[in-house]
Amino acid sequence: MPHIFDASRKDLLEDPERWKGTSISTMLRKAGLRRGKNMVDMGCGTGFFSLPASEIVGFRGLVCSIDLQLKMLGFLKSKLKTSAGVNVEPVLSSILDAPLHTASVDLVLLVDTLHEVERKNALLKEAWRILKPKGRIAVVDWKKARMDIGPPWEERLSLDEVLHLLAQAGFGKPSAFQAGHYHYGVTAVKPDSSSPQG
Repeated sequence: MPHIFDASRKDLLEDPERWKGTSISTMLRKAGLRRGKNMVDMGCGTGFFSLPASEIVGFRGLVCSIDLQLKMLGFLKSKLKTSAGVNVEPVLSSILDAPLHTASVDLVLLVDTLHEVERKNALLKEAWRILKPKGRIAVVDWKKARMDIGPPWEERLSLDEVLHLLAQAGFGKPSAFQAGHYHYGVTAVKPDSSSPQG
């Protein structure tokens, strides 16, 4: 059964070894993030991706960082105190019921989050709701392989499983991108005018 990452182990989230073979900024750009865009980092943890994302979107954009754990957001807020000009808004909330307007976001980012959520279809449906037409969802998650780093093998999702879930939710135009040695990345697009599946 999926589990929520323990906030007391936050140092693992900050370990650069997890992202060996790539750079966070490069990954975010491959996911479709651009200057002036609004992004939601769902299950943001310590904000490891939120801060680099803020540098990309600039002062005309916004990064909304959502997490269910108050401790995680506390770590992010501590970072923000020493990061001038960062356009990041921490939000304490379930990612299944985000306090955001419908069709208000350009990019939804799920990093090492989808495999942790039991109601995966509900999460993708919520991502669909908050995305603008032609908005993108980007999923970065652990490769379905046995390794000494990351979650247990049985909790991981293969790329094919994620592609199937995205298609079920109504997303189209999937495109995979390189996300380091241990992860895969894939983006998909919310069609201009249609309804979510399921």
